[in-house]
Amino acid sequence: RATSRGTTVATAIEFTNIQLERIDMQVSSNSGVYFLYSAVNSSLTQLINLHDSGYKIGAVNMSWAGYNSNVTIEAQIDLLETRGIIGVAASGNYGDHSGIESALFPARLSNVISVGSHDGAGNPSDFSINNPTEIVVLADGESFPGDGDRGTSFAAPQVTATVATAQAYAETVLDRRLTYDEAVDVLQLGGAGPRSAADPADASTTYFLHTHSGSVEYLFSNYIDPNFSGFEYLASYDDLV
Repeated sequence: RATSRGTTVATAIEFTNIQLERIDMQVSSNSGVYFLYSAVNSSLTQLINLHDSGYKIGAVNMSWAGYNSNVTIEAQIDLLETRGIIGVAASGNYGDHSGIESALFPARLSNVISVGSHDGAGNPSDFSINNPTEIVVLADGESFPGDGDRGTSFAAPQVTATVATAQAYAETVLDRRLTYDEAVDVLQLGGAGPRSAADPADASTTYFLHTHSGSVEYLFSNYIDPNFSGFEYLASYDDLV
């Protein structure tokens, strides 16, 4: 059982793709009650420096949210994007079903993938800030990675894992990173991805639902090799397990 919010976030990444390697940087208290912009600033600076020293970083998960913007952090997120490192952020847990809200910072930034929460069955979570102009996808934030784990902070890392996986394949096979728009396209399966139930806030808005396997399959069929067949590839190499 996870003993801190950060451990639960890390577990959500592991459960989505255990083959990924993580760089863990704590910016909040163990309970997640508060975080420090100074700690975020330090962490993003370290990620930029690590990338520039040769580390291959595909995505950065930001399971924190604030009401106030921070120009220094915005600038660092921009620098990460220029290096092909896409930011993924939790939209925030201060929503309700009485109306459409705006995502918190940094999820509301136009070059950050904003992730809201659903209940595991495709129904938008009552606590999740969901906005059709900002939210890229909803991920399970009510029963993942374990029973009782609730929050957009646990939905976001699932999407981060998918983006990092997609970037690894793209860099290996295409010799380049996906752009922000391409990453969104992969997450939404070209606009054909599964959709949520209607948002009770307006009884009509639906959102794309995160599907790791679906996104990876879409990546291969639309970016890597349209004719790729996993079974055919396995059949060609007897030594593959």
